[in-house]
Parts: sequence; C-alpha cells; structure tokens
Amino acid sequence: MMKLSAVGLLLCAARAAATATEIELDASLGCADGNNVLVALLLGVMGGAFACIFPCCGLCLRAQRRWAQDFLDASNPKVGRVDATVIDKQAHHSGGDQGSSTSYTAVITFEVKRGDGASVPLRAQCGISSGLWSRISAGAQVEVAYALGNEKDFAIVEDLKERSEQSMGKRGLLTCAFGVFAVVGLAIAGASLPLTGCFLGLVSSIALILGGSAAGHFVFFPMTRMLTQSRFYVTTATGAATPSEKVLGATNTLAGV
Repeated sequence: MMKLSAVGLLLCAARAAATATEIELDASLGCADGNNVLVALLLGVMGGAFACIFPCCGLCLRAQRRWAQDFLDASNPKVGRVDATVIDKQAHHSGGDQGSSTSYTAVITFEVKRGDGASVPLRAQCGISSGLWSRISAGAQVEVAYALGNEKDFAIVEDLKERSEQSMGKRGLLTCAFGVFAVVGLAIAGASLPLTGCFLGLVSSIALILGGSAAGHFVFFPMTRMLTQSRFYVTTATGAATPSEKVLGATNTLAGV
C-alpha cells in the first residue's frame, strides 16, 4: 500500500513538473516521443540512483565482513600472525558547526618473514577503536594478522574483533535505512512506465542497480583497503616515520595522556 501511494504521489509530482515546464506527455506514444524518452530517462536515473544504494552498500559491507572473518580465522593458511610493538598512539579531534568528533590511531612496527626467507620491517599508522586506544601504551605488544604475500594488508586482531562485534549491532539499522532508499528508488523508477509509456526509464534504473552492486563488491571496499596500504600510511623503511604521522600530527599523544 505504501508503494502504491508513493507511486501515485510521484506521478502527480512528475505531471506537475511537466506542466510547469510545458512538456506534454502522451503515454500512448511510448518511446516514439522525445519528451517521453527524456522524462523516462530522468525518472529512471533518479530512481536507480536511490535504489542502487541498498545493494551497493550491502555488498560493500558484506565484502568487509568476509575480509574480517578471514583475518580473524587463526587456521586460515593465507593469513599470518605476528606481534607488533606500539610506538605511539594519537587522538585526532575535529569540530564544526555540526559538533565535534574524535578518531584514534596507533603507530606500530612489526617484521614479517616471506616465503623466500626475506625479512620485511613495517611501520604503519592505522585507525583503532577508542577502547583499544585507552588500553595500549608505548611499548605494548599487539597481535597483527596480515595477508601472506601482501604484508601491507594487515589488521590488529583485537581491534578487528571489537569492530566486528560493534558492526553486528548496527546491521539491522543500516538494512532498514538502505531499504528505505530502495523503496523510494523503485517507486520513482516504476512511475516512469505508466507516466511515459517508455521502458527506457526501467532499463536505466536496472543498469544503475547492477552497476552499483558490482561497484560495492569489486570496487569500493578494495579501494579502501588499497588506501590503507598506501605509502602514506605504511612504510618498509627501517626507523622512518610514515608520511601520515608527519602530516596528520597528533592533538593528544602519549605525553599528553
């Protein structure tokens, strides 16, 4: 019933907009009429943009969850574990008219041995939860899980467990929020066919939904992992600070806690 009401309202809004801009629509002409094609594509793209949020974000979160499960699995043959030493911890405060927020990072060093016997030292600045930040100090040891063959792809095990547990509680809320966008998007896209008689609006919306789904799984999450593995946050130079340590600085460091 809610979907039908939404479609009805959207149809009225679209007709009002068409009248205001002097666009005449004749659904009986279908895609043969240029105005029908224009309005159908507009509604299809608008609806597809809303609807694709659900599969895009959902598959991105699913990829993140699977990555975390792989790293937390101590029996995973593709993941190695090693102890890392905490060099520093930092709290970064940001504020504005909408309020303030604080993010937490730790600077750690560890060394891994590759299959060929070569040792690779790493120094990295990585985001951590507030709970872990409050429990660690300079010189503390934390367990790190890393991908064999790509040691820059790593996570602090304790922090990853905490984040995974916290995300489980928010999963239902996020699903509801993304679902609202999906319903609105499908209603907009669905309104294009009875309003214009042209199927191109549905085609464009389906294309966006499929594209968003693929991007969520194959593009967005891998991009975030590539960013955290970049030279800005991770260095293999012995004793050298990462560029992020120099650029971001620290509002609160160990000396001020």
